[in-house]
Order: sequence, then C-alpha cells, then structure tokens
Amino acid sequence: MYNFLKTALLVAIIFGLTLLFYTAPPAQEVDKTIFVAVSADSAMLAGSRQDFAIYLLNPHGKVPVPDNTSRLAASLVFPTQRPLTIKSEAKFISEGAYTASFNIPDIALPPQAILEIRNKESGQPIFRGPAPTGRDTTLVVMPPPEIVYAGSWLSIRIATLCRKSGKGLFKTPVRAKLLTPAGQQTVNRVIHSDIDGMAVFTTHINNNAAGGIYKCELSHGREKVVLHLNIKSMSEKRRKRAMTIQNRDINPLARLIEPDMKITEPQQYYFARSLEEIDQPVIFDEVNLEKSTVFLSYHCPGSLWRQIEVWQNGRIHYTSDLQIESGRVSLSFKSPLLEDIPIKLKLWYLDQNGLKICEQTFYRAGEQQNPINLFFKAADRFLGDGGSTLQAARALAGKGFFADNQAGKVKISLIKSELEQTIEPEIPPAADLSIIRESPARLLSSDARHKPGRRFFLVKDEIQLSRYKFSNLRIWHHPRRLLGSLIGSLMLERANIAYLIGEAEIRSLRLQYMSDAERDAELEKLEGLLAPLSEFHEFCQSSPELKATWENGILRAAKRISGYISLPEKLATALKSHQINTDRIGPFSPVLPVEVALDELMPALKPGGRVLLTSNERQMPINLSGNVSVFSSRSFSGKDEGFEKLINTRSAPIVVELDFSSATAN
Repeated sequence: MYNFLKTALLVAIIFGLTLLFYTAPPAQEVDKTIFVAVSADSAMLAGSRQDFAIYLLNPHGKVPVPDNTSRLAASLVFPTQRPLTIKSEAKFISEGAYTASFNIPDIALPPQAILEIRNKESGQPIFRGPAPTGRDTTLVVMPPPEIVYAGSWLSIRIATLCRKSGKGLFKTPVRAKLLTPAGQQTVNRVIHSDIDGMAVFTTHINNNAAGGIYKCELSHGREKVVLHLNIKSMSEKRRKRAMTIQNRDINPLARLIEPDMKITEPQQYYFARSLEEIDQPVIFDEVNLEKSTVFLSYHCPGSLWRQIEVWQNGRIHYTSDLQIESGRVSLSFKSPLLEDIPIKLKLWYLDQNGLKICEQTFYRAGEQQNPINLFFKAADRFLGDGGSTLQAARALAGKGFFADNQAGKVKISLIKSELEQTIEPEIPPAADLSIIRESPARLLSSDARHKPGRRFFLVKDEIQLSRYKFSNLRIWHHPRRLLGSLIGSLMLERANIAYLIGEAEIRSLRLQYMSDAERDAELEKLEGLLAPLSEFHEFCQSSPELKATWENGILRAAKRISGYISLPEKLATALKSHQINTDRIGPFSPVLPVEVALDELMPALKPGGRVLLTSNERQMPINLSGNVSVFSSRSFSGKDEGFEKLINTRSAPIVVELDFSSATAN
C-alpha cells in the first residue's frame, strides 16, 4: 500500500511539472505569397447567418490576376469561457472568389472572433485575423411636417434600428436635447423605444418663447442626429392669423369651403453636406434596385482591379470583378432581394496608391405597411424626391468588414460611408417674409389688460369686497384645484415675466398632486417655460435695475423646477451662486398681488368652518365644504345690493378668488 501511494504521488508530481512547463506549439505562420482579401457587410450578429467573401489574387505582374489553385476551409473561434469553434468549407464562386458561410450561435458573443482560412491541400493558413461581432444601432428621425409656432407642442418621431437587419430595437434609450436660438439647452432627458423600435420626443414650446432656429439633438451612444427647427414666434402666429382672417373677409367663398381653416404651413427639409463630403469622388451613380437585379454606374479611374458585391443582412447575393475602370452594369442573381431589409453595395478596387473601399446602403420599402417602412416613405415627402434614398444612405450607412493577409503592407482607404445626419429646414428667401425680430424686453408687457382676470387673496380675518367689481367669489379647499385655477389665470397668449415666473412656480408645486400619466405633459410644459425664463435672465445681466427686480424670482422658479428637469447651464450656474428661499410664492401682480408663505397657504386649503358675507342691512353665512365654495350674485334673485365685506370666522386662513370675467357689480 505504501509503495502504491509513493508511485501515485510521483506520477502526480510529474504530471504537474509537465503542465507547468508545457507550452502550446506556436500558431502556424500565415502564407503571404498570394494576396488574400476577406470581405463582409458588417459585424456578426448572434443568432444569424454570416457570409464572408474570400478573394485570392496573384500579386506578381503589372496587373493582379485571380488564383484558382486552392480548395479552402474556414473557421471561426470565439474566445468565450469555453472557446467555441465553428467550421465551414469555402464555396467556389468565380475566378479567385470564394464564400464561407457560418451560422452564428445565439449566445452572448465576445467583441470579436478569430477568422482563419486554410488551404485544404497543404493545411497552411493563408489568412488569420479578428472579425468583429455586435449589433450596430442607428437612429432614423421624422421631423414635424409643419412649421411649429410658439404655444404648440413639438413632436418628433424616432426609429431605433439595427443598422444591419433593419429591425426595430425594443427599449433603446435615446437622449433628447433641445437648444434655443441663443444656445440655451432647455431639454435634456432620455426616452425609450417601444416594441416596434419607435419613440416619440415631445415637448411644449411656450407661447412666449422667441422665434428662430432651434437645435434638437437625438443620440444613442456614438450615433447622433441633429435636427434644426424653424420655430415661429407668437408675433408671427398673430400676423398669420390676421392674414387668414383678412383673406376670409376678402374672399367669402373661402369661408364656405374651409370653415375650420388652420394656420398651418408645410415644412420641407434637407440633409446638410460637409465640405469633406462634397469633395468626395462619386463612385456609385444612377443606382436602380429591382427584385433580382441591380443596375448601377460606377467610376474607378486608374484602378487595376475592381470587385463589386451586393449584401443583405449578412448574406452575399452577388460578387464579381469589373472588367473596365468605369461603366454601367447590371448585376443579376438568383436569390431575390428582400423588402424592408437594408441592402449594401460594396465596391473595392486596387490602384497605384493601394486599396480603396466604397460602400453605400439602400432600403426597399415593401407594400405592407409597418412602422419602419413608413419612416422611409415619409422621407420622400419632407425631403423631396429621392428622400428615402438619401435617408437610407445616411441613417443605415455603417462600416463594413475588410481585411487582408499582408499585415499592413497594402494601404487600405475607406471612402467615407458613415455620413453625418444633420437635417436643416428649408427657409423661403427673406424677401418673401415679413421678419419680426423680438427682444427679451417683450416679456415686460402682456395681454393682461385685454383679458378680464382673477385675483387671489389669503384672508386671515376679513377682506373688503366693496373695493372690487367681481362676478363670482370662490373659496378654495383643495391644493390641486387652487393651483390649477392659479395657472389658468396666469396663462395668457402673451404673458409678462411675472406671470411666467408664477406659472413655473405653481406648476412645480402642483406636480406632487398629479398622477404619473399627467406628470409627463406637465414636465414638458415646464421645459417650455425654461426658454423665456433663461432668455430674460440673461437679458437682465446687462441691466442692474432689471436684475435687482427679477433675478431672485427667476432663480426661485428655477430652483423649484430643478427638482424635476434639467436646467440650462447658465441658469444652473447662477442658481449655485445664490442662496434662494423657496418657502414663499408671489407676488404675480395682479393675479396674486402679495407674497404668500407656503406654510400659511397649504393649511388654509382645507374644508370646514364658515365665513360671513356682510352688508349694511344683512349678513349671509357660507359653510366651507367640498373642494370649493362658490358665491355668485345670481344665487340671490331679486337681491341687487352688494356685499361689502367677507369675514373669516374660523381660526385657519382661507384662500379667496375674485372672478372679474363679467363683472359689473358684486
């Protein structure tokens, strides 16, 4: 027994030392006597098929010639926890051209796999290199089809797609930013796509926002779309409204034909082009895609070898060399192109300066409507004829895969295929417009004098009613109902800065009483208020008098808002350098004529107790119950005398609203 244990221990030591000092044999060296190029449309996707086009060229001589002497085998090694190897036999396509197909497992893939191609006769590798994996997400944007006016909701539709398969991606985060013409960022939040890959970015443009070119940035990772929006001011809206009314008066027939005519104008857009893009050579031209044929013109001046490929979602439909430097060709293939899936044309060629690659992506929308192809069909409306082609060339363009076995000896240049998505609005010449340029000083005036208003008072003991000519009197007992009435009183088509501060503060206070569904729209209205508030705050910095009068109120409103949404940078910086007290609201004259402490206002908004309406001859009690207690002179038919005073008989204060909407007497 002792000898057995001794022998076993010796064997274990020998085995351990063998493992310790064992080194795997070095990888067999790649044969570089022939030029081998490997091409694919993009990175590999888990759970899908991926083809690789393999080309063998004899580099000796003035012009490369295809090499047809080899039978090839290919393998993919995924460096997972347990290394996974997939093998494929390369299929001969044409002179010097082969394809290898792999079914990629539906697992969590590492960032790249190792692709190796071997000569089956000799067993020697002729290519070895990394092949990328992973989904590439792109954004497709549908801007508003009509010109947006201040006071309207801005709505932008976004599709989040897999750039390779064209499928919508679920729960993809998209960051949305909105910048005013002055560069103030008033919106910065994240939205998510639905099960179809669709998302909608909405926000409110406040009535008092300045007109001009707004910048909307939509991004996901490194993918970004910039959309410039021509937003018209309320002054432009009023001018347009007046012209519409005048046109109806001049032409009575228009009133009969379009009794509900809206002030809407279609808005066209175009993709901005950089100087670098303009200077790029045109490789593909006059491309026409049919079910089983592609017609195109190409231009490769000075090229020694040219290869054209047609790809769709990892599958190669066609590959062939091109005999002449430039010309028009038709590419026919047996397997038809599928609709609603991106199609990539890839042309690479050799010249005296090395190897150049050109890629362009197209999209064929099918007859059956779905959310994705509706985006591309709509592009032909807002981008003009050929808009869907332009959109696909930018939104779906992605860098394909191309490698060779020469370890950098051959210079490879990519003719830029990933183009920026910057969408600009088409603006008519200035001669056709009546330009209205507005200063932030416009926020010092309002339409309050044109609208019968309401006033609110916190009454501890009594209020003299004989001073006012009102039609209705309300006593509020519910916070949300009161705040809603206050907001309604402050919302004017053109409001002054005091009203805007008040609306921002009160909307922020009301959020705690709202449901989740209601809060979304309310937050978007707060985003809209940031534009005029930040604009006027910056305007105040050049006037000590205005700064002393309004800065504290603007910053107090900003501090309330900051608990819910992101603030513009300048407003956030100013807020950090000031000590702002938020335990009061007001004054928002004349709606709320005095400043009110919140610890006095909120306890007052409870039912219970009663008040007395008194005059020289009589007094009338009103019991305080429900959400609001209302008094109207119409409630007392035959009584035309007015009440002079309201007396609060309970210990807690009350909140009184006087309504002057049709006031002749109280």
